[in-house]
Amino acid sequence: MKRFKQSKKTAAERKVTAHLMPDNKPTPERLLKEDYEKIGGKFLRSNTVSELERRGVISGDAVTAAKRWLVDFIFATEGYADFLKEPLSDEAKEEIEKYGYGNVVTFNLARAKASSKLLDVKRALGECSHRRLVLLLGEQISFTAIGRRLFPFSCPTRQRDKASIECAYILEQLAEFYGYKKPIEAFHLKP
Repeated sequence: MKRFKQSKKTAAERKVTAHLMPDNKPTPERLLKEDYEKIGGKFLRSNTVSELERRGVISGDAVTAAKRWLVDFIFATEGYADFLKEPLSDEAKEEIEKYGYGNVVTFNLARAKASSKLLDVKRALGECSHRRLVLLLGEQISFTAIGRRLFPFSCPTRQRDKASIECAYILEQLAEFYGYKKPIEAFHLKP
């Protein structure tokens, strides 16, 4: 095996070498897609739901409801039931033991049940809310891109803010639909 000698470069030569090395950022083609945002001078993949939770705009119930809706959406549209779990983890093995391996018929019945759940949400919250859930959770695009699609004639800052507010409101409605939030009891005034 060859041994590499350490090169004795001057400081100027090292700067040139470091300058020629590729930086660790997404390719220009990848940056054209709508799921990346420039945050604080860095290009990051947008994680809209966790950003809303971090800012305190939505509750943990809304995050749980979003995950539940996303699992149903991915399973109904793509056929992946365990994309949030590690393959062959103990949790995945327990589900296989619990439900059995099944066949094509049972698999398609399960997908139909997931589609039915999505349809129930769509009927309860409406077509517009469903479309926003698909953009936010299904396509996982940024608030900027959602705002550009929904409010094309507003300024970019207003587009992002409007999209953020609407998505937060819809996620809270989704949590209420799934029953994670208890209804507020009416205040009874004593005469």
